[in-house]
Amino acid sequence: LKLLQVTSGSEVPSAMAQSLSARPFDIVVFGATGFSGKQLSEYLVRNYIADIKLALAGRNQSKLEEVKKKLTDIDSRAASLPLLIGDSQNLQQLLAIAEQTRCVASTAGPYFKYGSLLVEACARSGTSYCDLTGESSWHAMMFNRHEREAAKTGARIVPQCGFDSVPSDIGTFLAAKTFQERFGRGPESVQMFISMRGGGFQGGTVDTVLNELENGAAIARAKKESLNGAPPLPSAGKTKQLWVKGLSWSDEAQRWLVPFFMAPANQPYVARSNGRLGYSSELAYSEAMMVRPFWKALALTGGLATAGLLLFLPPTRWLLQRFVLPAPGQGPSMEECKKASWKALFVAKGGSDRADVTIDAVGDASVISTTCTLAEAAVALSKDAGKLTSPGGVMTAAAAMGDVLLARLQATPLFKIQAVEAGSSSSHSRL
Repeated sequence: LKLLQVTSGSEVPSAMAQSLSARPFDIVVFGATGFSGKQLSEYLVRNYIADIKLALAGRNQSKLEEVKKKLTDIDSRAASLPLLIGDSQNLQQLLAIAEQTRCVASTAGPYFKYGSLLVEACARSGTSYCDLTGESSWHAMMFNRHEREAAKTGARIVPQCGFDSVPSDIGTFLAAKTFQERFGRGPESVQMFISMRGGGFQGGTVDTVLNELENGAAIARAKKESLNGAPPLPSAGKTKQLWVKGLSWSDEAQRWLVPFFMAPANQPYVARSNGRLGYSSELAYSEAMMVRPFWKALALTGGLATAGLLLFLPPTRWLLQRFVLPAPGQGPSMEECKKASWKALFVAKGGSDRADVTIDAVGDASVISTTCTLAEAAVALSKDAGKLTSPGGVMTAAAAMGDVLLARLQATPLFKIQAVEAGSSSSHSRL
């Protein structure tokens, strides 16, 4: 057993004296004992154990040993995986971990509660970072606090590398790129329509939503305080976020539209990408769920409204948390996840011109897609770092990895991402 533990600042090695290429690990999975951490570790072992130097990190040695034992049953080479001990509230321990790796992939959320010091450690150490948060306010805080430091050290800090918000980000990136190639200018608008079949929610996702509902005022105060001395947001392109409200028909999607529950995480993320990359000088962006027939759309609209109300009210929120919702560390069964699928359509328009991009995904969005996008982002930030042209900073997946991440996702059997003829039967096909 290789176990590294740091308990005092004097034991922290000097990171900046050690170049990235000389660091012992390519990727450290932080939070490896949780539901998402186990899924990520398994994905990396199954697909990359021969190609990457991997380590598992968390605060509980015995739980890490249990995870490694199960990974060894999948591939005997996992028996040699090093285990690193670090607490999310101990900066010195987190620095010791960050200084040994090219990339940290964190699954330890909610990130407002448990993720900020790890980002600081990575920014200071020149270590790239990715996670699966959907907390857009926390992302904004990390930019405000660590953008300058990360730019100085070369660390690529990339929050929101799960289902929220890589598909939205990469799909819009490709749609804008396709529009530019076909028509010689950036699009004026991109609409994202998504259809989901089956699947479920991880307990960690539910815990994040509950944390934002219960601590909204504290989060807002912290975000406001982080603006003091913050750098300006990149403004290569401006984005107007359009919010779908209620039930409506879309000629572009040929479906009924209802609000997409992940739009509050995804739309600001896409705006940040356009701000960095400038693929449209003035972009209008929106997201919606596409549904048919009408009665299903109506039922979904009512269901979303009811769920939102029940979560908003403290008494019913407690009942849901106590008796219905999955707890942190829990999630849907893999059998349930494998039966699920989803499809997204991105419509880029400018004047009478239009370019479409589709994403067809196999598996549940919350577990299978999230695990894949986070893992491939971590590999892109470590093994593919030489192919990346982005500088250091706190940024989005498209801004940090762009075509490199797109190619990695296209190469997996879980995603089919392609530009299609605008308005074709391919772009309108049902799941």
